[in-house]
Amino acid sequence: GIEFEGNGGDVDASAIYCFAKTPASLPLPADDPLRPGTIYYPQGSGCALERCTFSNFWYAIGDASSILSFNIRDCMFRSCRSAVLNISDSRVMDSTFTGNKYAGLNLATGAVHVTGCMFEFNRTGTNLDEAANGIVIYNSANEIQIDGCRFDRNAGQDVYIYNGSKRPRDNTIIGCHFMRAGWGIDA
Repeated sequence: GIEFEGNGGDVDASAIYCFAKTPASLPLPADDPLRPGTIYYPQGSGCALERCTFSNFWYAIGDASSILSFNIRDCMFRSCRSAVLNISDSRVMDSTFTGNKYAGLNLATGAVHVTGCMFEFNRTGTNLDEAANGIVIYNSANEIQIDGCRFDRNAGQDVYIYNGSKRPRDNTIIGCHFMRAGWGIDA
């Protein structure tokens, strides 16, 4: 597979960055000082990633808006600020999220199926003793399905469901194995 190596996750840079503009209106990656070497992904065009490793990014895959139609299979996300941010209408299968500083997956919208993934050792802080979550489900995330996943030694919650004014709905967690959460409840 392909390996993507970031700058340590301290600067807002992503390996794959989603945009909602037309490609002609975008700066080329070399012209973008915040995202050198970034792969620009057009919103809603569909993308599949298999057997890739992403290390030391702010977000390995992410944008402030929702990324549509992403299929991630058998990938490794490690030592990122947050590995994957805001995917929807997507599938994440048989992938590992380890050593990320805030969360492995941040899900803010709907229709994401996460199956057979491992979330382990996600933690932050100088001594790696501060909370980081396996999966964060934000208040506008609906129709999230998490099944057959393993969660081990995340410093925060394994699955954190955001409690805002609008509540996530129609989400399912089934057949997962929760082991040794750092503190708090597992889900």
